[in-house]
Amino acid sequence: MTAPPDDRAQLIEAITRQVLATLAGPGVDGANCATCSGGCAARCAPRVAEVVAGYANARVPVQVGSTVEATVVGDADGLRRVAINLIDNAVRYANSDVTIALESDGPAGAPTVTMTVTDDGRGVPAAELERVFDRFYRVQASRSRESGGTGLGLSIVRDVVRAHGGSVRVAPRPDGRSGLQAIVVLPVAGPVT
Repeated sequence: MTAPPDDRAQLIEAITRQVLATLAGPGVDGANCATCSGGCAARCAPRVAEVVAGYANARVPVQVGSTVEATVVGDADGLRRVAINLIDNAVRYANSDVTIALESDGPAGAPTVTMTVTDDGRGVPAAELERVFDRFYRVQASRSRESGGTGLGLSIVRDVVRAHGGSVRVAPRPDGRSGLQAIVVLPVAGPVT
C-alpha cells in the first residue's frame, strides 16, 4: 500500500528537514541557534584560515583576500560548514582561482562581518540566482551527482546563515569578469578589528 500524494509530500519534506539539520550540524534548527543560547562564539579569521588550509591540494588555488578579526555568536561547526560548502562549490566550478575574504561593515551599533567567496567560473544566469538556494536544485539539470553535487550545499548554507541572524546571496562578480560571488553577512559580537 502506498501513501496518498499529500502524505508522501509531507513525509518527504519532513525527511528533508531532518537530513538538512543533520548535515548542517548542531545548533541549527532552521530558526535559531538554539543550542548556543548566545554562549558560543566563533572567531572568523582563524576559522577561515583553517578551512582554506584544507584546500591546499585543490584543483584550483584557494586564496585568502582581505580579512578582519570578528567574533560571531553561534555554532562554530555550522559556520565552518558554511565556508566549506561555499568554497567546495567555487572550487568545483572555477576555471583558475577562488578567493575568500572577510570585511566589516554595517551601521554603527549593528556591526556585521561579510564573507565573500569569489570564483572565475561560468557563473549563474541572473534568472536562477535565487533558485540556487532551493533544496535539490542544480543550475543545469544535466549535471550528474559526480560533477554537480546533490543540490543541498547552498540550501544548508542558507539555513545555517539564517539561523545565525544573517543573510546570504549570490551575484555576478563585481569586477565584471566571468564568475560568481557568494556573499554572507553575519552580525558580530563586539568590536571588529
